[in-house]
Amino acid sequence: IERPSSDGSGGVVIVGRLTRQKRVELALDAMKIAVGRGLTRHLIIVGDGPLRPALEQRAAHLKLGDAVRFVGEVAPAAVPAVFMTAACCLMPARYEGFGLAAAEALMQGVPVVACEDGGGLRDIVPGAGAGRIVAPTADAIAAAMLDVLEDPAARRAARSEGDRWRLRLSPEYVAERCLTWYRRALNA
Repeated sequence: IERPSSDGSGGVVIVGRLTRQKRVELALDAMKIAVGRGLTRHLIIVGDGPLRPALEQRAAHLKLGDAVRFVGEVAPAAVPAVFMTAACCLMPARYEGFGLAAAEALMQGVPVVACEDGGGLRDIVPGAGAGRIVAPTADAIAAAMLDVLEDPAARRAARSEGDRWRLRLSPEYVAERCLTWYRRALNA
C-alpha cells in the first residue's frame, strides 16, 4: 500500500473501532476544549462499533456540530487516503496491543497524541517531536493536540519516525527477524 506524506491541511483524525477501550469520548471532550481555545480544524472519526450512537449523542451534547465528523468504517486499503491531509492523529486508547493506526499515521508524516496507559502505543509514539504521550484526560489531550498542531517541526519529525516504522514493518525486515528467531530456536 502506498502511503503518501500528509500535507497537514486537514483535520485531527481518529482511526479505530468505536469501543470503550478506544476512549473516543476523551477525544470528543478534548475537542470541545480545543475548539474553546480557538481550534478551527475538524475531528474526523473513522471507524464503527457499538459505541457510535452514544459518541454521536455526546458530540451533539457538547455542541460540537460541524467540528466533528463520523465517517464510519473504511477498508484497510483506504486508510492512507484518510491520513493524506491529516494534521494530527489522536490515539486515546487504553492498553492498546500494537496500535497499527499510529504507525500508519507516522508513516505518512502525521504526528500522534497517545495516552500514558496506551499499552503498545508507548512503543510507537514518541513523547516529543513526532508525537506526545500524555495523561488520559481531556485537558492533557487537548493541550498536546494544540501543541502538535502549532509545532512546525512535528510533521517533519513524524515523517522521520514514520520512515523508521516503514522499514520495521516491511515484509523483508519482518521476514529477516523471523528467520533470526527460528535460527536461534534451532541452535538452542
